[in-house]
Amino acid sequence: YNSPVTILDLFGTFMDYAGVTVPETMSTRSLRPILDYYNHNNVADNGFLPVRTHVSSGLSSGKSDWRLVIKEINGTPYKLICCRGSDCGIPGPSTAKPKVEVVIYENGDGMEWSHLLYDVLADPLDLNPIHDLRQDLVMQLRPLLPTGWCPSPDVVSGGDAFTL
Repeated sequence: YNSPVTILDLFGTFMDYAGVTVPETMSTRSLRPILDYYNHNNVADNGFLPVRTHVSSGLSSGKSDWRLVIKEINGTPYKLICCRGSDCGIPGPSTAKPKVEVVIYENGDGMEWSHLLYDVLADPLDLNPIHDLRQDLVMQLRPLLPTGWCPSPDVVSGGDAFTL
């Protein structure tokens, strides 16, 4: 089985057994086909789920509002965390400061977006973000976030962005 499975897939599996549709904004998927071996609607030729290219998740609460995406690029898994505002509300050392950008939308409104990028293998505890060194990876991972999250200026028609 070559496709990564995460703890996030438990939620999709529970929803599947409960007969509830998984929202499109979630990348969780049901492991029911693997567990039951009889539901072959979304199963690849090898009898397992199709290979997943990335994993995404998020949290919206009174204290934090963020989304993340994890994807392997050239053999190394990277994690991009994006949040609204200048503080992602993620505990960590003072060195783990997010990069903050302000995006100005067509209607003139501005919004702060912050992001942190980590090399999952080299930094499994998310202590040393590398977003300042690898903006190329940030730009590859941004489109994998849910629509509207961490937009770059080229995504926001008529928009502009600057770094704080």
